[in-house]
This record gives sequence, C-alpha cells and structure tokens, in this order.
Amino acid sequence: LQMALARFRASADRVRAERRLRLALEGARLGLITLPLGTDLVELDGYFPPVADESLRGMRMPLGEFLGHLSAEAQSKVRELLEKGGDLHLLARWNPDELPTNSWLEVHASYVNHENAVVGVCRDVTPQMIQQNELRQAAVVFESAADAILILDADGRVATVNAAFTRMTGWERAEISGRHPNEFLHARRDSDRELLEQTPLEG
Repeated sequence: LQMALARFRASADRVRAERRLRLALEGARLGLITLPLGTDLVELDGYFPPVADESLRGMRMPLGEFLGHLSAEAQSKVRELLEKGGDLHLLARWNPDELPTNSWLEVHASYVNHENAVVGVCRDVTPQMIQQNELRQAAVVFESAADAILILDADGRVATVNAAFTRMTGWERAEISGRHPNEFLHARRDSDRELLEQTPLEG
C-alpha cells in the first residue's frame, strides 16, 4: 500500500511539474522542441505560431518535414547538432521562400545526454525582425536624404543629424550632440528665429 501511495504521489508531482512547465511556456510565449535521437521525429509543445495559433501539446512532425521549412544554412546547423551534439543558437526564417509571409524564429537547443534527445526552446521574433527592418530602411532614407535633417530629443537638444546637415552647415554630429539648436544655428528669417526661440532651452 505504501509503495502504491509513493507511486501515486510521484505521478501527481510529475503531472504538476508538467502543468507548470506548460503554463510557463504559454506565459513566456515559448515553444518547446524535442528531437529524440533515432526516431526521425520532432515533437512540438507550447507556443509555435508558424504551425498553429493555439498552444500545441505533443504534436509530432517528421524531421525531414520540419527541416524543409528552414533555410539550407539552418538545416545544416540542426543536422550538425544531431550528429555531433553541443549547443545551437539560431535565428532562422520559417518558410524562407514564401515572402513576405514567413516567420522568424529564435532557437536555443542542446543535446541532453540522459534524455538521448536534442531539447530546445524557440520564440517567435517576427515582430521584432519586421521592426528592425523598418528601422534600417528609415536609417537609409535619413542618411541619403538631400535635405538637412536635425532630430531633437524630448528636451529640444540634438539627438542626431544626417550627412546633408553636416555638408550644408559644417557642423559634425559629435560637435553638436546634446546641444540646443539656437546655440549654434543662427536663423536668418523671422519665422525660423521664432521657432528656435519657442524650443525649450535648459542649462
């Protein structure tokens, strides 16, 4: 009877631990990827947007199909992990040939000896990658613009300037960063002077 109770408690503890893990994965919007060696399968749990909008539980996918959704470079790194062990830290596109609908995944995985499997977590970083791409595009426009552009911070001091500003005024970015425009610009028109005077000046 005591052995049966011990087994029951151990089973209950395991169920609670699994439930907590699932709640943690869902709360952090993480997916769990398991590749048991010798099975040619990938098990997916938790949050994995490229496959399903809802949290997954024990979904299995053939390894070849899973790798087929990744770029050739990402496939090579996963296969190397399966063959040699070690760790994997990867930023990869899911379905890279299906622009612009593909997703970006950040994956961290390791070979776990006592599980005889590769276990890792993944996170959907598509919004961050889209934002970074938009920022890069904006930076290109900013630097290549023919017009002088001066960007101020919330206190009205110089945050940055573009190349055209330096070319037209002679002021380098490092020389005026953190300064107020009316410390170094002399407005010629009344409207420009009024605008500068209305900009807060501290210090």
